[in-house]
Amino acid sequence: MGKTDKILYDYLSDKDRFSDLFNGCCFEGRQIIRPNDMELLDGRYSRQRGDRANISLIGDSAGVQERDLLMLCRDQAFLRLLAVENQTQIDYTMPWRCMNYDVREYEKQIRQLSRNNRKNKSLQGNAEFLCGLKKEDRLIPVYTLCVYYGEETWDGPRSLRDMMCFGALACESDHWFRDYGMNLICANEWEDSDRFLTSLRQVFGALPYRKNKEKLRRVMQEDSTYRHLDGETYKVLALLLGQKELAIQSEKEEKEEWDMCKALEDIRMEGFEEGIERGIERGMERGVDQGKLDKTRTVVRNMLQRGMTKEDIIALAECSGELVEDVKRSIKG
Repeated sequence: MGKTDKILYDYLSDKDRFSDLFNGCCFEGRQIIRPNDMELLDGRYSRQRGDRANISLIGDSAGVQERDLLMLCRDQAFLRLLAVENQTQIDYTMPWRCMNYDVREYEKQIRQLSRNNRKNKSLQGNAEFLCGLKKEDRLIPVYTLCVYYGEETWDGPRSLRDMMCFGALACESDHWFRDYGMNLICANEWEDSDRFLTSLRQVFGALPYRKNKEKLRRVMQEDSTYRHLDGETYKVLALLLGQKELAIQSEKEEKEEWDMCKALEDIRMEGFEEGIERGIERGMERGVDQGKLDKTRTVVRNMLQRGMTKEDIIALAECSGELVEDVKRSIKG
């Protein structure tokens, strides 16, 4: 797990934020998912026999595939599995990846049900013995959100169908293709951050304006909450806004509140002052160069007026022949 993935994991593993993400993205801000009903689960799945081709795409050489975040939601007598895949880069295999993770979860549940049924000797009839499941057995449904935090517009597939090549002409068999729709949330396109009740409001409120620094600064100035961020939100926002030095700073200091508005303004002013300093330095350099040139032209003028040859002037004044000719023309003019 990379550093960015780890920071996003820590941030969204908070049950309040995790439930707020689903409520804001899926239920228009209605409080359907409750934090107290959530339980963080291990989202790792062992790769099964015949899966070696997937090593470079999902999981690692140790034979484990791992979700970014997985939680069990206990809503009275009903169970739901809620998962999040965090993406900072566009992935052109993402619908397949999400489907693969969901399939792994269902496969895991089926293996567990089959194991319990055989242990309890509760299977009846050939059909149940062959598959390991009883007729009344049911799986826990999985809901996966892919949250894209990148700055560029998502131009990848949004469903399994988008990854397919059906040919130039429609075919009757296309009707039988079963699509798998991916639940894609693009933070850079989000328009209603008020749906969120936690600090996700500040994250989703700022990310659409990363390319418009003036608009981003105005958004933060008008919303005082950006001046009172908790450490985790400040670090996530700094990282996603491309200000890694601020994220690193937040790990070294312990403060109850962080002012993102002031931090970005300080960076802007530092850049402005550095620009002025560089401009002054370049101006001074050009001034020095101009002074040297004027002095050389004066020396060349004096040599010409004393009747010295062009070759001697070039050698003694260490200048170009073009400069000698230019000074000669100015004398005649």
